[in-house]
Amino acid sequence: MYVLYREILIIKYIASFILCFATLIEVIAGLALGKSFKIHSPEEKESITLITKGIYGIIRNPVVLGIFCYAFSIMLLNPTLLSLLIFVIIIIGYNYKVDAEAKEIEKRIGREWYEYCKKTGKYFPLFFNKRNINEKNS
Repeated sequence: MYVLYREILIIKYIASFILCFATLIEVIAGLALGKSFKIHSPEEKESITLITKGIYGIIRNPVVLGIFCYAFSIMLLNPTLLSLLIFVIIIIGYNYKVDAEAKEIEKRIGREWYEYCKKTGKYFPLFFNKRNINEKNS
């Protein structure tokens, strides 16, 4: 019984660490965006300023990574089928949103976006980078 309690406690510590990490990512990303932070996608008439400094020089979607980390840690803290389902829906939904926004940005700023994508990963440093470049070249 004590071993099981310790294992559960370790999972809670890991989940708490991931929550802290997610909060740190969200704060760093928000600070890096500064006045460019918007809840919605920019409308066609709005100009786009590509932020490539700070955390955005490493990954393109740190805010979404933070959301993924929040959802994962909540799933660890409350391991049920419902929390797993919610986690999967969040991953699929936000990935779709990120891809749609990326297509729109690429249409609007073109080469600058392509060069930025070559240097950064979608959610993790260079993790998705090779796949994204290969898709563009085919």
